[in-house]
Amino acid sequence: MDIVQNLKNKIAKGTLKGKDLPSVLDAIVEIVNTNKDSKELLADMAEEGDKVRINFLIPNVGDRCLAIEDGKAKHLPSKHKDPTVSITTDADTAVGILSGKVEAIAAYGEKKIKLEGNLAKAAALILILQVVADVLGIEFKR
Repeated sequence: MDIVQNLKNKIAKGTLKGKDLPSVLDAIVEIVNTNKDSKELLADMAEEGDKVRINFLIPNVGDRCLAIEDGKAKHLPSKHKDPTVSITTDADTAVGILSGKVEAIAAYGEKKIKLEGNLAKAAALILILQVVADVLGIEFKR
């Protein structure tokens, strides 16, 4: 089954788990690299020389990185040594945000998410995340 469809099914059924988070990043990369709207955003970022590396530090799941460089998104199986932003959270909060059940800003306010790095540059990714949410059929709660 296609990785994006598999993720959609898990979100719809409410069966997305922390152990699924690495494959969520794979699905995000597939969406971002193939969707017309996000490809245009990536091309604009590449023209401006923007490189964004987001480390996801999730205890009991592992450290991962979503890197956007040269007009492409990539899932790196470990954290990047020079991230733009590092996001630390627990698996339940990450799953809640990805499934549209938890508001990211509320989770940040409740100290369930810790952000470090260039937040202004990372905030530019909101448009890309909205494309991902639209493809997955979830309401992205900010």
